[in-house]
Amino acid sequence: MRRSGLDRLTGPWLFLDDGEWYCCVILEATATEVRIHPNDHRYPHNVYALTLDCPGSETFRPG
Repeated sequence: MRRSGLDRLTGPWLFLDDGEWYCCVILEATATEVRIHPNDHRYPHNVYALTLDCPGSETFRPG
C-alpha cells in the first residue's frame, strides 16, 4: 500500500457491518482508524460518517 500512496485511498472500498459488505469512500485515515462515508443504497442506517477502529482485511477492504 505504501507504493501506491494516496491514489489507493481514493477508490471505492467495502466495509463489513452486521455480516453484510457495503460500499464506502474514505474521508480520513490514520494508522489506527479510518473515517468512512457509507456510499451504498442498501446500507440501512442514516449516517454521514462512521469511524472504524483498527480496521483489518476481515472488516475493511478495497472495492
